[in-house]
Amino acid sequence: MAFGSGGGGDQQRGPVEYVEFGSRRRWTRGGLSWLLLACLIIAAVVIAIRHAGRSGPPKPPPVTVTFVRHPLLGISAGWDLFGLDKAGVVAIQFARGRITRTLLPPAEGSGPVSFIVGPHTAIVRPLDNVPGYLVPDGQPAKRLTGILAGGGLLLPGPAAGQEWDTAASPDSLVLVGPSGHATRTHITLPNPGWPSQSAMADGRGDVLVASDSGTQYDAGPHFLRQIGVLLSAVGPTDWLGMNCPSGRCKNVVLNPETGVQRTLPGPPVHLLTWPWPAYPGSVAPDGQTAAIVADSGNGRVVLEEISLATGAVTHLAVPITEDTSSQTMAWSPDSQWLFVAASDGLLLAISTRTHRIESLGVPGAFTQLAMRG
Repeated sequence: MAFGSGGGGDQQRGPVEYVEFGSRRRWTRGGLSWLLLACLIIAAVVIAIRHAGRSGPPKPPPVTVTFVRHPLLGISAGWDLFGLDKAGVVAIQFARGRITRTLLPPAEGSGPVSFIVGPHTAIVRPLDNVPGYLVPDGQPAKRLTGILAGGGLLLPGPAAGQEWDTAASPDSLVLVGPSGHATRTHITLPNPGWPSQSAMADGRGDVLVASDSGTQYDAGPHFLRQIGVLLSAVGPTDWLGMNCPSGRCKNVVLNPETGVQRTLPGPPVHLLTWPWPAYPGSVAPDGQTAAIVADSGNGRVVLEEISLATGAVTHLAVPITEDTSSQTMAWSPDSQWLFVAASDGLLLAISTRTHRIESLGVPGAFTQLAMRG
């Protein structure tokens, strides 16, 4: 084997150095230099290949920001939609056309997850005792600390930046303030048969609980009120439920503050009643429309929009599952848009005026949604 330069045949142009393996000829100093250089190059290539094999592909940055060149959906209001998917948290600022994705470490558990959005952060906390994360706006995720680091259910509180935490006691919920410290405010549940883990958000900062007999109650720091209807959707000002006196069921609109009911015309909705308790749907902030998951028979479900003024029902052609609820839907603060995480994880937007369904084109397999208004 030789390293050199020159033409073919017996004629040579200029001096040529050869390095022959196995030759009896003494190597020149120049030949040794070439051999040493070749060995160094080969060693460097081998080291680089081994290093690349160990390190794998480059890791994506913890936070990525994407700008589109126009307001999404033509929305100029300054509110944001947050979504939780398998990789992390996605924040969508419609007016700015800005999409921020914050990666989370791989999940260590497989159970349900609480997802709450505050004024400047989002919280992702699994119910089992595995790490949860705080996601500050535009910054990498951080491990939860203090009382929030424990497992258990976490629900939105009565004010922005507050959460109801079940980690401290199996039969009560403690209000955690914006600083992440427990306050003296709490909700005590009667025992036995009232586990705090069965609580769910009531849409206005308090909680819904179900007794061991299946009776639903609205609970707050100073009250425990039986609802008296089977809830199908909750919101900040009005609830939708079904009342069945003497076996004849009717849709009713319920004022959660006073308990006053108003009967809606038309047939009752076909609610999912299994598994129990089922998470209700969502009522728009203006109290005019409810989005619910209805049983369409043959093991299928359908997303329905119900007018709380007339009782009119509109079927929405959005693929959903029986797990679709107020956790996988979010209304815009002006009640003009309903956002839904579809059964395939796609994020869809529905106009309440035209019922037109649009994809936001944001990649991800979304499992929960929340709005910051």
